[in-house]
Amino acid sequence: MLAAVLSADHADRAAIGAVAPSLKHTLHISNAQLGELAAAFGLATLLTTLPLGWLVDRFARTRLLVISLVAWSGLLLLAAFSWSFNALLAAHVALGILAAVALPAISSLTGDLFPPAERGRRFTILNAGEVVGAGLGFVIAGWIAAEYSWRWAFAALSVLGLIVAACVRKLPEPKRGAMDDDSRPPMPRSFSWRPYAATLRVRTNVVVIVSSSLGLAFFGILRVFGVVYFAARFGLDPTKSLALIVAVGLASLAGFVVGGRGGDALSAAGHPSSRIVIAASAYVFAAVMIGIGASMRSLGPAVPFFLVGAFALAVPNPPLDAVRVNVIEPDLRGRAESLRVVVRTIGDALGPLIFGIAADRIAGGGHKGLQVTMLMFVPLLALAGGVLLFAVSSYREDAASVSPDLLEVVASEED
Repeated sequence: MLAAVLSADHADRAAIGAVAPSLKHTLHISNAQLGELAAAFGLATLLTTLPLGWLVDRFARTRLLVISLVAWSGLLLLAAFSWSFNALLAAHVALGILAAVALPAISSLTGDLFPPAERGRRFTILNAGEVVGAGLGFVIAGWIAAEYSWRWAFAALSVLGLIVAACVRKLPEPKRGAMDDDSRPPMPRSFSWRPYAATLRVRTNVVVIVSSSLGLAFFGILRVFGVVYFAARFGLDPTKSLALIVAVGLASLAGFVVGGRGGDALSAAGHPSSRIVIAASAYVFAAVMIGIGASMRSLGPAVPFFLVGAFALAVPNPPLDAVRVNVIEPDLRGRAESLRVVVRTIGDALGPLIFGIAADRIAGGGHKGLQVTMLMFVPLLALAGGVLLFAVSSYREDAASVSPDLLEVVASEED
C-alpha cells in the first residue's frame, strides 16, 4: 500500500513528460516552460515539507496520507480543466504542497514496520512503486493523450488517487520505534527547529542526502524530458518513445532489486558499509553508460547503454534509503526525511528547469541542443558517487549509536 502511494505520486509527475508534446501544442509552451512546471511543483514542496515533516512525527501517518491523497485527486481533476499555462502552473503548485506529505510519512512508517536488517529489501518495493507509478503515468497518460486529450489523462490519474486513498485508509498505524530501542525518551509535541538541526549533525545522513539528491536531479530530467529527448534526438514518434521509456523503467526495477537485496546480504555478512560502496560504484557506472548512449547517433546501438545505465542509476536508491533510516532516531524520521525532501526537491526542480533553459539556448532548442545538454548533465551522476565516499567511514558509528546528538536534543527539549 505504501508503494501504491508512491506510485500515484510519481504517475502524476511522469504524466507531464508523457503528455509534453500535446501540452506544447495545445497550450503553446516551450521547453523552458515545461521545466517551470517541474520547478513550481518542487518549490511548493520545498516551502511546505519541513512543517509537514513535523506533522508526520506528531500525528497518525496513515491518516495524513489518506487526506493528502483525496486532496491530490481533486487537484488533478482541476488540472485537467486548465485553460492556460498559468492555470496548469497553479495546479502544480498546489500538488507540490500535497506531495510533501508522502515521503516523510512513508519513510517513518517503514522504519516502524521492518527491522534494520530488512530495510534495504523493503525499500526495494517502495522504490519499485515509484518506477511502476512513473511507468503507469507515462503509458496511461501518454496513450490517453494520444487517443483523446491530455485533459482526460489527468482525470484518469485523479481516479487512481482516490482508489489508493480508499486502500490506505485500512492500514493500521504502527507504534513509533517498534523495530528499534523503545527505551529512548519521546520527543516533545511542540514545534522546534532544534531536532531538524540535530539530524544534520549526523554525517552519514548529510552525505547520503546530498548524493542521492544529485542522482534524483538527473532522474527528474529524464522524467520531464525523456519522451521529448528520444523523439527529437533519434526521430522517434511519441508512441515508440514511450515504449523505450517503459523498457528503461523495467531495467530500473531490476536495479532496485539488486541494490536492495545486495546491500542487505553484504551487510548481514559483516560489511555494513557495503550499501554505501554499492551505491557509489553504481552512480559512476551509470554516468559512463548513459554518457556513451547519449553520444551515439543511432538508437539501435545506444539502447543497450541506456538500459544498463538505467539499471545502474536505480541500484543506489534502496540501500541509501535503508542507510538513512538506520542512522536516525525513530521519533525524528519524519523530520529527517522532510529535510532530505527539501534538498531533493531543489535538485528535482532546478534540474529540469536549467536543462530546459539550456536546451532552448543551445542550437535553437532542437535535437542538437537536447543532445549537448544531456551530455552536460551526465557528470551529475559521477559527482553523486564521489560524494558518497565521504560516508564510508562514518556509517558504522552513526548506525550503531543512532546518533548521540539526537538523544541530547531529546533530553534538552524535555527539560
